[in-house]
Amino acid sequence: MPFAKISDLLEDVRLTSKVQKTQFLPAGRYPIVDQSENFIAGYWNDEADVFRVSRPLVLFGDHTRRFKYVDFDFVLGADGVKVLQFDERVLPRYAYFASGVLKLRNLGYSRHYKELLSHEIPLPPLEEQRRIVAEIEGYQQVIDGARQILSAYTPRFIIDPEWPLVEFREAATFTSGGTPAKTNSKYWTGRIPWVSAKDMKSERLADSELYVSDSALTETATRLAPTGSILILVRGMGLANGVPVCELLAPCAFNQDIKAALPNPGVSPRFLAAALRQEETQFKNAMSTAAHGTLKIESEQLLKIQIPLPPLPEQERIVAELDAEEARLEAVRGLLPAFEAKIQRTLARVWGTAAAPEDSASAAD
Repeated sequence: MPFAKISDLLEDVRLTSKVQKTQFLPAGRYPIVDQSENFIAGYWNDEADVFRVSRPLVLFGDHTRRFKYVDFDFVLGADGVKVLQFDERVLPRYAYFASGVLKLRNLGYSRHYKELLSHEIPLPPLEEQRRIVAEIEGYQQVIDGARQILSAYTPRFIIDPEWPLVEFREAATFTSGGTPAKTNSKYWTGRIPWVSAKDMKSERLADSELYVSDSALTETATRLAPTGSILILVRGMGLANGVPVCELLAPCAFNQDIKAALPNPGVSPRFLAAALRQEETQFKNAMSTAAHGTLKIESEQLLKIQIPLPPLPEQERIVAELDAEEARLEAVRGLLPAFEAKIQRTLARVWGTAAAPEDSASAAD
């Protein structure tokens, strides 16, 4: 496989004016592309600043070392963006994939363009480049499809209008939490998980970032919620993004921003958690604002939330359906690393074993 230095593959480019970050608009006629993590960084309205793309190109972040493939007219954002217009020997999409593998040295917030130009990339015939691009894009389509499914899925069940509606207070018993004094080290040396809002990122919890001791349970306001309890965040700005509802898979203590609900006999913990997650509107209506603008759900408002409560066998049937959906979702989630690995193997095959990406700069010298 022949290699070619990147600097020898580029055409001269006439740049348009660059827009400073402080001038970016939240909406506008033309997208701004810069070297930041977001593909589209902002918008601009002045047509005179538009970079017209007649052939797709690759953008390189001189500071961030980030590559972006662009096949549409855009506006250049701020300093540090380099436009790589490859000549007719290189398909732009292939150049984007091949360049993205390069292991450029991290020089901090410095300039990396000179180092990029000194590197080489494999240069197979155009037909082989097309085949490589098609293979990688096929894998990427699977990854994109899987991500779309994962982001769109929300576990929900159909509510039978014949089921009785009960207030939350009729389905569980409730406990409030607390925070042991941070200045007393004996409270923070145990192995009992102590849950706060930052731990409530999954539907089921068995662990936490911080731990407390038995002394914390007996001497402070924090309490231990048993396995099967449902934790609900009732205070904090995180409520603006929805109300986290977590089922405990192990006993956990928790802080004062959380309520613990232990389902009554005849109420499935999994079903109760799923039913609560479907009540976004009721939760939103129950919210109010505390001092300094913090969102909160008063206890009485929480207890008044109504949920459907079918007989236990029906609850268990619904839970089984949701579990089956979750199992299928795990299979979809497994596609992500599998097909990302396929892309990496394809690129490794392109690069071959004689010249690894991290060695290509020294080889060129």
